[in-house]
Amino acid sequence: MQMTQKIKRLNTKIKKNWDKLSDEEIASYQEQPEAFYKAVKEKYGMFKDDAERRIKKLKAESRFFNW
Repeated sequence: MQMTQKIKRLNTKIKKNWDKLSDEEIASYQEQPEAFYKAVKEKYGMFKDDAERRIKKLKAESRFFNW
């Protein structure tokens, strides 16, 4: 599977978990992760460590992610 397909699938999973985030904020995870984590904190009150654990869990739940 191509990397762009993997990124799109991950972005879809992120959107399902954090539906208050805009598409731009979700897309920032790939290029500017600090901006992504800042948006998660602002909209959900979740600290970076917690958000990172959730992202890892989303990736682990999907066999197609071999990052």
